[in-house]
Amino acid sequence: LANDKDRELRQVGIVDAKGRAAAFTGKKCLPWAGHIVGKGFTVQGNILAGEQVVKAMAEAFQKTQGELAERLMAALEAGEEAGGDARGKQSAAILVVRKGAGYGGFDDRYIDLRVDDHPEPVKELKRILAIKLAWVRVSEASKWRQKGDLRKAAEILQDAVQRYPDQAVLHYDLACYFALMGRKEEALNALARALQLDSGLKTLARKDDDLKSLRGDPLFEKLTR
Repeated sequence: LANDKDRELRQVGIVDAKGRAAAFTGKKCLPWAGHIVGKGFTVQGNILAGEQVVKAMAEAFQKTQGELAERLMAALEAGEEAGGDARGKQSAAILVVRKGAGYGGFDDRYIDLRVDDHPEPVKELKRILAIKLAWVRVSEASKWRQKGDLRKAAEILQDAVQRYPDQAVLHYDLACYFALMGRKEEALNALARALQLDSGLKTLARKDDDLKSLRGDPLFEKLTR
């Protein structure tokens, strides 16, 4: 800031790798403008409905359990509910970077989602974040399968379906792991839920070798008909 002649027009928040946080809001930022700095986070905004917006965001971030993306999502929701941007709403985004956590390990962009020009951008962002996190769990479970640990893979997806119950892919893959372990009844129950959420998976289920132990079962045949 010292070398920035326009610093009073700026707003910035920084959290370092050790969790130390700092923020600055210039005196010429458009009201309401301000920030809150806490342990491991900083929240700031300008042209907001009021101070209650950043207060609500800070509180939600601190109280929410889960991974960073979910805590950020909770903060965005709380800020919107507290009044959000004084001009209305149009876009929302979340970026979480972690070394080697991008698709296939080719980059560091673990979560990189944005919604532009949408009537309910925060709600839409929450919807697609759930899809992204569901696929993260699918990938995690797949790694355990490759290691030969189907029980661990199933445990990951059992936890995931509790957190993201509307994601068909989680129920489908869980059905596959149960079937491979010989847990037929649980496999059929998981498959039924998957097909209820996405009937388009029926074609895959009929041909999927992971589910071959279920073929011939009356319920399986009825579900995939």
